[in-house]
Amino acid sequence: MDNLQKFIDDMNNWGWTVNARIKFNKFLDAIELESGLVKEVQSILSIIDDIVLDKERGQFETSLTAGMEFYRARIIDPADGENTGIIKENGIPISGYDDLHSGVAPASAIKITGRVNHAGEQVLYLAEDIKTSCKEQKAAENDYISVAECTIKNRISVMDFTIMASDGLDSLFSDETVQFFASHYSVDIRAFYIFIKDYLTSPAYAEQNYAVPLDFLDILKNRKDISGIKYNSSYTDKHNIALWDENKNNRCTNSKVVKGKQQAPPSSAGQN
Repeated sequence: MDNLQKFIDDMNNWGWTVNARIKFNKFLDAIELESGLVKEVQSILSIIDDIVLDKERGQFETSLTAGMEFYRARIIDPADGENTGIIKENGIPISGYDDLHSGVAPASAIKITGRVNHAGEQVLYLAEDIKTSCKEQKAAENDYISVAECTIKNRISVMDFTIMASDGLDSLFSDETVQFFASHYSVDIRAFYIFIKDYLTSPAYAEQNYAVPLDFLDILKNRKDISGIKYNSSYTDKHNIALWDENKNNRCTNSKVVKGKQQAPPSSAGQN
């Protein structure tokens, strides 16, 4: 490749990266202002749809195999007692929630939107380790947290958004895919992926009731072969799992009690 052609290609790549940021910012403005800029929203969702459900689906789909273990945390409500599995000594919980109360909450009890769920929608949130599951609860220092184990029953597929820039985005997207998005959307898909990944994992977007992640995830939830999503925790950089199909009913057992902001469970009795 001669120097002139390399210069042209470099300028095009720079322009597509800028376009990716511009398009994404317009998308955020449309969501934040609720200004009816439907075309901006649909444009971004089309790009995402093309990335994860078509052009590079194999790169984003990963399997959870039967027997894999994750953790499910809940802040213990001081009003809860032995009918939920909570046993106390001198007002301090020494056992976590029982199996029934450790799993996904009843739909009627889900009053607000979360990262992966609408109000009233059951989604089972899990983490790969105890520390991450507790951090995700944003517990106060005097809170007590019930942490249960959750074992995956069957092999399932989830969409994986844990791939980092440091992992090498050049290998994530094929040359054909990079060219496709450049010609169809005038964006550098590698840059665009970083923006989307940040939006799916950053707690900063809770103020917008997770409108963008939920719009996107509604696309995935319509697919019968996708059970959930895997994403980074902004607190530990470990991985979280959210399951929305029948796998949300996986049993969560063997709960332990963790003091708020403590990193490991004390040696108190568990609840089977």
